[in-house]
Amino acid sequence: MQFSVIILAGGRASRFGSDKLLYEYKGKSMLERVAEAAVKSGAEEVIMTVKELKDDYEKIAKKLGIKVVMDSLKEFTPLAGLCRGAEAAKSPNVIVISGDSPLVSPEFFRTMNSYLEKIWTNAAVPLWPDGRVEVIHAGYKKEPLLDACKRMIKAGDYEVKRVLLYIKSVYFVPVEQVDKNSLLDVDSLDDLKNLEP
Repeated sequence: MQFSVIILAGGRASRFGSDKLLYEYKGKSMLERVAEAAVKSGAEEVIMTVKELKDDYEKIAKKLGIKVVMDSLKEFTPLAGLCRGAEAAKSPNVIVISGDSPLVSPEFFRTMNSYLEKIWTNAAVPLWPDGRVEVIHAGYKKEPLLDACKRMIKAGDYEVKRVLLYIKSVYFVPVEQVDKNSLLDVDSLDDLKNLEP
């Protein structure tokens, strides 16, 4: 089944000190690397969610044929992009990725979509051995995700990690079964410098 990819690009990068998505890794910005992997995955569409449309973001979107939508919540939270991206998606399955994950592979998106299809679940979320979950590197069925978004916003609950509490039928994918490099996000310049190729 077809899937849409949602790239979350609306954060403030407060820990990074500047617009980290435009920092280069191996000759390309992190955002462009993520966007290229998403396009190469064979997704029906790729959607970039932003708080404000910056010129450099718009250039990447135009170059790769990516749809751009504006976050609809005033709060700075990944939940805003997740919900807005799901609203805009055409496909019944959406795979979400953080824009600061420059090592993500096209295969990651296909793998997460396959779990949504094989397991027949409303969400497929990578799970680390220590119990951490990757809610913004995950796959969701669009309609249950939109329902969760509506209920969270109505309750004033904007913590994206809590989205799984609002979704029935979540399959936790052991990280050993996905490309772990795809789950790495960059929070600081040191993180960027220390990335393994």
